[in-house]
Formats: sequence, structure tokens, C-alpha cells
Amino acid sequence: MKRARKPWKYYILMYVLIMIFTVGYTIFMLLRGNLETQDIWYMLFVPPLFVGFLFLFDQLKDWLFKKKKPLDGKVVFLEEVSVRMRSSKEFSVEDFRLLQLSSRFQDTLEQAYHKIEINELNEEYLQRLEKRFEKRSLEAKAVQYVILCLKEKIAN
Repeated sequence: MKRARKPWKYYILMYVLIMIFTVGYTIFMLLRGNLETQDIWYMLFVPPLFVGFLFLFDQLKDWLFKKKKPLDGKVVFLEEVSVRMRSSKEFSVEDFRLLQLSSRFQDTLEQAYHKIEINELNEEYLQRLEKRFEKRSLEAKAVQYVILCLKEKIAN
């Protein structure tokens, strides 16, 4: 999961809140009679300095603790199939949604990846895979691209 960076609105809001507290504190000190000219200058530098440190700390924390997770083989396989399907331009966004909702097609993808993992890919399995769906269905059209990727894996 990707870490979300804090938007600029967050830092602007922090600046405004700190300015409100600083002005409130300055007024409080003025009413008590403890305020000197030198204190006013310090109060002007506190909000931008605080927000600057906050921003730098967030950037440093993101840089130090970013973790790159290795890609899962299944994710790579699914991405490879979906890239082939998208590049063919035969499938619309709605088709992809229907395929995602089709439990039979999703099971077929799972089984195909499992066959890759255990290294049991053969022509017989590919023929059974082709016959699994009705020839005119959307799933049958999509399975052709899965089979192409599997044949490529067999060749390698």
C-alpha cells in the first residue's frame, strides 16, 4: 500500500492554527504587561519555523522509511495479461469490470498462475482452458490472452 503524503493544505492549516495561538498568546502577554518588543519578533518567527521543521521532518521520515516491497509473481502475471488485453483494444472498461466480477474467470486466472508456480504447464492444460468457456463469451475472448501468456511461459 502506498503511503499518502500530507497535502499542502495540512501545512497551511498548521501555520494558521499556530498563528492564531501565537497572536492569542501575544495579546495575553500584552494584557498582563509582560510583553517586550523583542518578544514580538520572536513570536513572528515561531509559526513559519515550526511549520518548516514539521515539513522537513515529514520529508525526512518518508525518505528514511520508504520500503519497496518485492512484486509478487501473481501480480506480475496478472499485469502481463491485462497489458496484453489493453493493448489489443478489444476490451472496454466495462468488459474489464465484468471479468473482474466473473468468479469463473477469476478462478481460471488463479489456476493458471498456480500451474505456472508448480511448473505444470502443458498443451493439454491449455486446450482444457480453451474449452472451459462458451466460445462467444467475453471470458472465452479473455482466456485467449491468458493462453498466449501461458504459451510464452512454456516457450521460456
